[in-house]
Amino acid sequence: MYSFEKVLRENSQCCIEVKMDFYPKNLEDYVLETKKSEEQLCIERKIILFQILKALNFIHGRGICHRDLSPQNVMIRDNL
Repeated sequence: MYSFEKVLRENSQCCIEVKMDFYPKNLEDYVLETKKSEEQLCIERKIILFQILKALNFIHGRGICHRDLSPQNVMIRDNL
């Protein structure tokens, strides 16, 4: 889950902080650690890509842009 909080900085600038649950792994860790068959990996990659695209569509539909999308910044649960 996540929440948004409006914050006023010392220099009187206003920004929004996003607070999210902690996930112990990121996509890069998962890809490097996973030992599965090539067929199983292909299926999982399609599922993960679909979920990422679905999330991007959701945030873009609300006028939010993720400026640093990389495997290190895609958090995943252990029970993927």
